[in-house]
Amino acid sequence: LNRPTNPTREGYNFAGWRVRPMMEFSESTLGLSGYPQTWSKDNVCRYNNKGYNPETITCSSDNHFFDLQQKEYKMLYPNGKMLYGMSKCSARVGNNYSGTYPIKNKSDWFEPSTANLDNATGNKNYCWCKATGFRETEQGSLYAPSNTLGWIMAYSYHSRADWCVNGGCALSCAYYTNVGQSRRASFSPVD
Repeated sequence: LNRPTNPTREGYNFAGWRVRPMMEFSESTLGLSGYPQTWSKDNVCRYNNKGYNPETITCSSDNHFFDLQQKEYKMLYPNGKMLYGMSKCSARVGNNYSGTYPIKNKSDWFEPSTANLDNATGNKNYCWCKATGFRETEQGSLYAPSNTLGWIMAYSYHSRADWCVNGGCALSCAYYTNVGQSRRASFSPVD
């Protein structure tokens, strides 16, 4: 394992690096293939930075919420497993094909580069999602994906880019990456 150079800053002592264990992200290896659940506000946590749709933030008052940063979300599964992800609003146009994510149109719904999402110009009304972590149990280790995963397009907010950036995208990601083709697409590695 190659570690980066320890950071230095006058007046501070570096406490060390925290390294996440890694595992392959797929429905079978994570044990999620038996959970084609429907989305419910009771099984999603997200960090909502502006207070949009406050009724959907069911985790803001419990410990499930506190390990999230802005634009992050996680899904809580009935067997105690937790799938983490992050959301990004971009001007990069995308199409999720009503959640079917056909392989033949992968370039429409998959983006391997964060820079391409950040550098796209125009209204940032396209919501993109990326799987970032997994826990077997609430107290278990937080695993990172062993493959570099790309971003998948979840939803277009059309003329309401403000809804996207102010919390709606994290909610859309939790909804669209919860089941079926959408969840499988979210485990697509960068080739």
